[in-house]
Amino acid sequence: MAFDIDKIESKIDKIVTGSIELEDDGSGIAIKRLIDAMEVAKMMAISGPAVPQFMQGMPGICYAAVVRAVRWKFDPFFVAEMMYLVKDPKTGAEKIAFMAQLINAVINAHAPLQKKLRGVYEGEGDAMKVTIFGLPKGQTEELDYETPTVKQLIAIKGRNDYGKVKGSPLYDNDPKQQLWYYGSRGFCRRHFPEVLAGVYDGDEFEPVEPKDVTPERETLSQRLKGQRRIASRRGFDHDHVGEQLSKPAEPSDPATPPVSGPEPAPSEPPAPATDGAEPAQETAS
Repeated sequence: MAFDIDKIESKIDKIVTGSIELEDDGSGIAIKRLIDAMEVAKMMAISGPAVPQFMQGMPGICYAAVVRAVRWKFDPFFVAEMMYLVKDPKTGAEKIAFMAQLINAVINAHAPLQKKLRGVYEGEGDAMKVTIFGLPKGQTEELDYETPTVKQLIAIKGRNDYGKVKGSPLYDNDPKQQLWYYGSRGFCRRHFPEVLAGVYDGDEFEPVEPKDVTPERETLSQRLKGQRRIASRRGFDHDHVGEQLSKPAEPSDPATPPVSGPEPAPSEPPAPATDGAEPAQETAS
């Protein structure tokens, strides 16, 4: 991925970064303020192969690694190395996933347990499964989680054209280890979901086909047909118009002459005489 190192480096605050202390308690860097996390993310973005390729030149993604490292008290570069991209082959959407080693490290460090998880395996080969047990702090009874069998998990994942299980190669190379990763993660999600909130292994991402939930819009003709008809024929009625047009024309009354042109205006009465004389009578000529 091509990126401008100088452009990112020019935005690094040398005073802030110079005041960040190193620690030897496992976290590596003492990040106390938001601005500290932002500056560390910038430095990680220009650190080349010290972080995965998809994070190089991407301060925002590096910041996501830094804030998780602060939350877990881990080294930010360790967290970054355990991150990878998962791409949905159907939609092209990308999500960040975390390797099983990191997820187990988070469980060991932050799950409220009196001691580390333990597993009891049953069966051989494809019939193998494991039950994970853990003793919570302040309790005397263990909690448990039982995994599906190797065969059941492989059936869910499927195989590629070369006969290899899709996803982790451990399904073929080390199924016992794969069951442990699956079981410990499942145990924590069931009993202590807050520990792994927002953190997912690539195996947990299932492609989701987007579904159009917009209701189909009816055409005008369909909507008119679906309307309730009323008894009255007022207004436009297609059947009534057709019925009237199909009727023969009624004959006219022969005694009534047809009217053509405008009607004649009625004659006005003669104006009255002004000298008291009788009005003149009209005479026929």
